[in-house]
Amino acid sequence: MRNYRAFTLIELLVVVAIIALLISILLPSLSSARRVAQQVGCLAHLRGVGQSMALYGNEFRQYLAGPNTSGARIDNGFSDWTANPRQ
Repeated sequence: MRNYRAFTLIELLVVVAIIALLISILLPSLSSARRVAQQVGCLAHLRGVGQSMALYGNEFRQYLAGPNTSGARIDNGFSDWTANPRQ
């Protein structure tokens, strides 16, 4: 007679339940890590935009690119995109 030591169905179900529990614990932390990674990416893009504007200002007599150089009328710090720029 051969004596095999094998897993029973109950033991396999317990292992599957433990794995499912661990996954359910990990998923919220993974989603928050994904959110933080997206924020870091956005901040890197904003930093690049700021650096490029600073470089542009250094090259062109401290003027910044934007509505000031596009012919738009500017009143009280707000840009008004009209076809009639001030002369």
